Amino acid sequence: MKKSGVLYIALLALVVIFASAMVVAFALLSGREGEDPESSLKLYDAAVSVAYALLLAALVMVITFPVLRIVRNYKIYAKTLAGMVVVAGIFFLTYALSPESTGDFYTGHGIGPRTSRFINAGLITTYITMIVTIVIFMYSEISSRLK
Repeated sequence: MKKSGVLYIALLALVVIFASAMVVAFALLSGREGEDPESSLKLYDAAVSVAYALLLAALVMVITFPVLRIVRNYKIYAKTLAGMVVVAGIFFLTYALSPESTGDFYTGHGIGPRTSRFINAGLITTYITMIVTIVIFMYSEISSRLK
């Protein structure tokens, strides 16, 4: 797919999102005083349904077209895909190693053991990613200055 085609699809997705917002705004502003509230509620329900359909269409476009681009040109995106696999692997490893115990803070906010494990895994994955990024940045700067 050419660059102009990708830009066209991105613009189309933005137009769909904008249209869904306009549909909801129209429904909210269409209620008049003295009118039966049920009729304006029906219009609002219909507008929200249309907005959901448009947002779903935009979401499908936003997800489908980049995936198709990656599938068509998988050699170009090999490093990116490898990085995503490594981050996913780190997340699942940290999830497996996270304890199920919850403290007073988690219990007070209604967070269960499974959600606690996801929170811990996400935090540890973020910390590892930040540390690796800083180390790579430092290595890059030092090696470029030594050349």
